[in-house]
Amino acid sequence: MWDYRNNVLEFIQRGIVVFGISPDSQASHKSFTERNQLPFTLLSETEKKVAKA
Repeated sequence: MWDYRNNVLEFIQRGIVVFGISPDSQASHKSFTERNQLPFTLLSETEKKVAKA
C-alpha cells in the first residue's frame, strides 16, 4: 500500500485509477485514510467476495 501511496502521481499520469479494498467497515477506512494520508479511495467489501475470487 505504501508504494501505491508514494507513487500515486505516476499512476494518475498514466491514466490508472488506484483503489484499495478490504473487508473493514467504511468508518474504519475513513480514519485509516486520514491517518495514513492515502490519496486514493478504499472500498469496503465486507462480504469478502472479491477477496475470495
